[in-house]
Amino acid sequence: MTDTIFVALLGVAGQIVQGLTSEFLFDLRRRRQPPAQISTREVRRALDSTRRGLATLRGGELRELAAHEWDAAVEAAGHSLTVAEVDLDLVFDLELDAARLARHVESRGTDSLHQFGLGAEGEAAYRQIIGLTCTNLLSALQLQPGFDRLVQMRILGSLNNRGSLDNRTVAHTGPPDVDSAFTARYAEVVAQRLGRFELFGVTRSRRPRRHTFDKYVSLAVARGASDDDEEGLTGVGIDVANALADNPRVVIRAGAGAGKTTLLQWLAASTHGQVPFFVPLRQYAQDGRPLPAPEELPTIIGRHIAGEMPPGWASRRLAAGQGLLLIDGIDEVPPERREAVRAWIADLAEAYPESRYVVTSRPPAIDEDWLAEHDFVPFDLLSLSAQGIQDFLARWHEAAQEEYGDEPGMSEWLDSCRRELGELIATRPELRRLAANPLLAGLICALYQDRHMHLPRDRKSLYDAALELLLLRWDERRGVRLDQSPALSMEEQVVILQRLAYSLVKNQDILLPRGEAVHRIRHAMRGIRPEHAEPEAVLQRTLERTGLLREVYDGQIQFVHRTFRDYLAAKEVVDAGDLGLLVENAHLDPWHDVVVMAVAHARPVERERILGDLLRGNAAARERPAVHDRLRLLAAACLAQADVTESDEIRDQVHQAARRLIPPASLDDAELLARAGPFVLELLPGPEGLDDEQAAGVVRTAALIGGEGARDTIARFTTIDQALVIDELLRAWRVSDDPERYATEVLADVDFGDRRLDIQRWSRVQYLRHLRRLSTVSCRGDLTPLDPLAAIPNLRRLELLQNTVLRDLSPLTAARELRVLHLASCPMLRDLSPLCRTGLSELRLYLMNASLRTLAGAPITRLVLRDRGVSAGLHALPGDLPLTSLVVENRPTDRNLLGVDQFRSLRSVEFVGAPDSAELSALATLPHLTHVTAHHPETVQGLLGLPALTHLTLDSVRPDVLAEARRATHLEITVR
Repeated sequence: MTDTIFVALLGVAGQIVQGLTSEFLFDLRRRRQPPAQISTREVRRALDSTRRGLATLRGGELRELAAHEWDAAVEAAGHSLTVAEVDLDLVFDLELDAARLARHVESRGTDSLHQFGLGAEGEAAYRQIIGLTCTNLLSALQLQPGFDRLVQMRILGSLNNRGSLDNRTVAHTGPPDVDSAFTARYAEVVAQRLGRFELFGVTRSRRPRRHTFDKYVSLAVARGASDDDEEGLTGVGIDVANALADNPRVVIRAGAGAGKTTLLQWLAASTHGQVPFFVPLRQYAQDGRPLPAPEELPTIIGRHIAGEMPPGWASRRLAAGQGLLLIDGIDEVPPERREAVRAWIADLAEAYPESRYVVTSRPPAIDEDWLAEHDFVPFDLLSLSAQGIQDFLARWHEAAQEEYGDEPGMSEWLDSCRRELGELIATRPELRRLAANPLLAGLICALYQDRHMHLPRDRKSLYDAALELLLLRWDERRGVRLDQSPALSMEEQVVILQRLAYSLVKNQDILLPRGEAVHRIRHAMRGIRPEHAEPEAVLQRTLERTGLLREVYDGQIQFVHRTFRDYLAAKEVVDAGDLGLLVENAHLDPWHDVVVMAVAHARPVERERILGDLLRGNAAARERPAVHDRLRLLAAACLAQADVTESDEIRDQVHQAARRLIPPASLDDAELLARAGPFVLELLPGPEGLDDEQAAGVVRTAALIGGEGARDTIARFTTIDQALVIDELLRAWRVSDDPERYATEVLADVDFGDRRLDIQRWSRVQYLRHLRRLSTVSCRGDLTPLDPLAAIPNLRRLELLQNTVLRDLSPLTAARELRVLHLASCPMLRDLSPLCRTGLSELRLYLMNASLRTLAGAPITRLVLRDRGVSAGLHALPGDLPLTSLVVENRPTDRNLLGVDQFRSLRSVEFVGAPDSAELSALATLPHLTHVTAHHPETVQGLLGLPALTHLTLDSVRPDVLAEARRATHLEITVR
């Protein structure tokens, strides 16, 4: 082989891998992912591996090949790789399968065989060279930084393709070229409007800086309590992308500042292949404005391009199952209008059942089963875990580095802040509880820097310090002259903002037209010095310089977050003496936080009045006892903000009222009760005499309070074998300060039964070995090595899903109890031979690149697979497998049952479609085949003649086919 030809081949390979990685990074940027750099090390590694592999090949099995034939094979391979047009979409379409990529390259370069005059031996060498090169190309790509993030984005982008194995086609009407052009145009607008988000407190400018979603900390969700599926547990949290993959209609509930809106923005910006329609319901809060019709959905984000939209475009996207409706803020709609919103969502879901829907709300506004009759699955958006808080700190400080890290010494200062703040939060439970909320976590980061590494201890002090920072200190530190017009003091700014906020709460407003905002500011400026009496200038100054107000949605004004609105409104309630109005509205969920923070602002005598009035109840409570109980819980929550009261008597009365409401009647009540603080721990009962929901409520209450006493309380509930309670035990693990100690002291003896534990974070996987009665685990994502999983004492069933780094199964040989293994989308795993040294009885393989021949000697008796490796027949499987059950889930066009006759012990076979005559002949040779299951068969006539068959199961069969089968045989036929 001449050096010139060899270098040319490596040059082609290098161009392809550079092109793939460049395209990969562009794809990341297009999906608003971090602008990582191409890893030249991985490119060089791919080329070095190719060079060494070719040298080994030439010096080994191809050493007898003539030199001119070898040179021609190398040159032909380089030519085929050049003309094959390998790109990222092709690589993903081929499921990261190097063998399939090699076949594609060969098919595109068939003229190379003749052009370079290859003989039979040269052709064989040519194929081996291409195969080796493709393997190394894909390895280099998958080792690029950020590859796992792009895989997750591809998962989100392929959600609309999930479905049954049969070919799901949707009729398309309208001019496709015009539709496609506008779809791309709309996607650009979505990227511009929703592709960035705010990290509170990072920016020093007065207009909040919007960051790409590489700074986003992925949020987790857990199934709502109304879910009765005991097969899976999600208390430890699953990421939103995977929750949506399995559930096309979801309701996500979470409290203020938890990140609901940002989550929907992330989904809109991340979902490739679907058309996101973002609907902020605050724009439709007033009765007079109708909810949007399908063709009006794109105009919410893209009003300025509405004239370009082809008629019926939105309806066609929805009907084709390509729509992703992101409906934000049920709680921001007045209670009397929520039923209309529910009917609107239900009508959309009924008219466009194939599209996807995500609805968000604060918990008090709607029950978990609010849309259950329309197949919406409830999820809770979980607060940040202990690890999640540390991740948030890292992302926030990375953003701060970008903002002003070029200042002398600032980079080192920021690193010190991140490290020491992380240590402080880990050791202060009350601070960790605050930081579990993303909004407050951002506040804490900003204040920690501003206050030279000192932090307030309670929520009110945190907000007070934040207001000082936003309204005064940032201008001072930037050298902004405070005497410039309009020069407002700190007190004047606070008074104007709190009056504006109170007007919003009283009128149930979230957004205000700019003209109305100016009008209300004019009213709020009563008593302000006359020289500062220009409301338009005050509004503009507040928008530009404080960050507390922002202008969105074409001239609409709102507070940067409802939490600030409620905090300021509460101060105005106290200053104005409107305590009676406060209590009369206290049962309405938009007023809950206002009531709590009003107690924080009030003087001791005012606190006593508010608490006493809540205990006595308002007009609504006198009509409905349930409302009265809610107000008592609210009083208990307020008590945590009342450091000083006028007398001890009122505190004792609140304690007594709380005692009567324990155990909490619901998980929502548990969250409200937990806000009362540590004294509640002493009142919480043990599990004796409690039903499942009450027991779960006690666990959640204790977990949210936290601390040593909380762990002791929770540990009393570990003997309850109910999914709802176990889920709460797992949720408590997620927020525990010491996850290993929690695992050993609380979860070690929990009886999980056959329930599956879904887990994704290494921070939890490493402690699973302490869970002695855990038997079923599902791990999604790039978790490796597998040793911590193999160390689970009673592990019997394991799922490894979407793991792009897994290469070695040998640690599983230590899992002596493991009987069922499920592998799906693990593209780097090639060798299955370690399984022959396990006690495995069932193996499931989905969309893998592994060599099926490496299963030789495995003890599996049941095999379930959807794999390209058997598209030409089951001869690809080793014949020594002791199979008694075989399931082939390939589509009929990609399925071949020939070779099934080598498994003489088979008793059950399952497949899709109807077998052809050759396949029937192979099945007929199986002496013990008594059970056959066929999905979507066009005919079953041939199956009726299988000699040993006693049971035939059919799925989605046409009525005429079923009638024919029942007339023609006495077999037991089951339809699923």
